[in-house]
Amino acid sequence: MRSMSKQRNKIIFAIVISMMISACGVKEDVQKERGTDEGLIEETESQIPADAKKYLEYLFDYLHPDRSDMVDLGLYKLRDKLYYKWKFIDEAGQLSDTNVLAYMLVSEDGKQYGYTAYSQVPSMENNEEVEYESHYGGYWEVDSSTKEIRPVAKILLQYLLNYLYPDQSNMVDLKLYETESSLYYRWKFRLDTGEVGEPVVLEYRSSTSDGLYFQYGIYQEVWGIYYNNEGMKCKEHIRNCDFDQILVNKQNYDVTRHWIRNEDKDAEFYYVELYYPELYYLENEKYVEILQAYTEKSE
Repeated sequence: MRSMSKQRNKIIFAIVISMMISACGVKEDVQKERGTDEGLIEETESQIPADAKKYLEYLFDYLHPDRSDMVDLGLYKLRDKLYYKWKFIDEAGQLSDTNVLAYMLVSEDGKQYGYTAYSQVPSMENNEEVEYESHYGGYWEVDSSTKEIRPVAKILLQYLLNYLYPDQSNMVDLKLYETESSLYYRWKFRLDTGEVGEPVVLEYRSSTSDGLYFQYGIYQEVWGIYYNNEGMKCKEHIRNCDFDQILVNKQNYDVTRHWIRNEDKDAEFYYVELYYPELYYLENEKYVEILQAYTEKSE
């Protein structure tokens, strides 16, 4: 979405993400690796709680009971970082992007240990690798008393879908997708004309450094039509049209949208609002204030 305010909030959220990345160790200042499976690299005087490693191992065993397709698996315990890192190898011998399961935080009462999962995906520019982006696939809390594992990001995603779309009768092919680097619902809307629109995605994007707010995004896939060499009509995914970003408070389930409806504008045809949302939506100051507060904490 569109306008200088969007650029400002991209910068704000980038700072928030930077805070979280620093907390969970996406980029190490000095990175040491071992080729052996589950090699432990450890520094003294760790700031990580003693039990964080135990619950990280417990969660990793729960999420990945079969590790036969993993390579370069290592457990890293540094002064302020604790995480597993590995890659997957497929039947053709191709390696995946680097995957990470990292300790994030422990609650004030010491009962809930938070962990996040992401993949480090190369960002391409002019067919050259320029930097790595973190694509988040989940966030879990482990109860230290009961060892219950709570998939927080998934629970809030399910809640948000029902909150945004209480009537799902016009949804087609609704499905939940979970990978190391993504967590999202994907579906299509059946239009008033009876036709089915292009796929819509509601995805988990990240959490704040204190594990209180979880950000989700909504976008629509844009597909184009072309004809192959045999004259057959084909469709090709061209890009995604970002529609909104949403924050969900983990404690009270409060939903804060980045863009809110401009009540002064009458409803238009679906695609008019999709491609010209700046005419129909206003920036939500509450959303901006929440992210700004995290920016100020980091300064």
